[in-house]
Parts: sequence; structure tokens; C-alpha cells
Amino acid sequence: MAERVNDLYKTEVIEYLKADWQGLADVQLATLNWVIENKRIPIPEHVQPEPEKRGFGSRFFRPYD
Repeated sequence: MAERVNDLYKTEVIEYLKADWQGLADVQLATLNWVIENKRIPIPEHVQPEPEKRGFGSRFFRPYD
């Protein structure tokens, strides 16, 4: 997964914008903007399915009725 993120970063930021940069500060600012734009925004309405709330083992272990 880290390789995919690195490849996306190189493609979207480095290769696309490098002609406009004049120094390290421009690279840092472009990186900061890329991270902020690609951060996953949580949706408040999203609710996890019930089995996921109870944890991993709850899907396999069922107590006696």
C-alpha cells in the first residue's frame, strides 16, 4: 500500500507540478496540499454494520441461548 501512495504522490505532485517549483519551500507546500486534499474525510452518517461493532471474534463465537 505504501508503494501505491508513493507512486500516486510522484505522479500527481512531482511529475505534474515540478516545472513551476523554484525551491524546497515549493515542494513542501505542494506536498502539504496533496496530503490535505487526499485525506479521507469521515462521513458522520456512516454507521458500521452491527457485527463489526462487536469485534472480530464475535462473528465466530456465538454464546449459548
